[in-house]
Amino acid sequence: MTTLPIIEYPNDILTSPTKKIREVTTELTGLIDQMVATMRAVDGLGLAAPQVGHTIRLTVIEYRPDKGENKRAAIPLLVLINPKIISRSSEEEIGEEGCLSLPGIELDVARSLRIKVRAETTTGEQIQFRATGLLARIIQHEVDHLDGKLIIDYAPRRAALIKQYLAPRDK
Repeated sequence: MTTLPIIEYPNDILTSPTKKIREVTTELTGLIDQMVATMRAVDGLGLAAPQVGHTIRLTVIEYRPDKGENKRAAIPLLVLINPKIISRSSEEEIGEEGCLSLPGIELDVARSLRIKVRAETTTGEQIQFRATGLLARIIQHEVDHLDGKLIIDYAPRRAALIKQYLAPRDK
């Protein structure tokens, strides 16, 4: 399967809200397959459509533990079309996050421990579910992408961080 190039910051597509998907087409299922292949090729836990150049509300998520890791922590492939977080717990946990679109940057980000999500499947079915732990963190990270928000937006020294990130590229 063909992989896609990952868009890196400061590309404007990463900071722009995405559009709702109206129907599942052959082109969309092809894009989903390519997104899954891309996410797996770079060992990502999730990938949002803007990260591969598409301004639509689509994300893929999966966690396959390495040998020796707890297999119960695995997250089977999850394709979310038009995902929306409809509730969040007030209890948060700070955890380190990286981002495929911000290589080399890892930041502590506070995320709700529990969320409730509404989305559509590739068959057009409406689903609603609760997520906790790592899955909740990944979904919040990916939905942020769909809303035009990045982990650097959580950084207290955002401007300094951006300048530091872009400095090597300006030379």
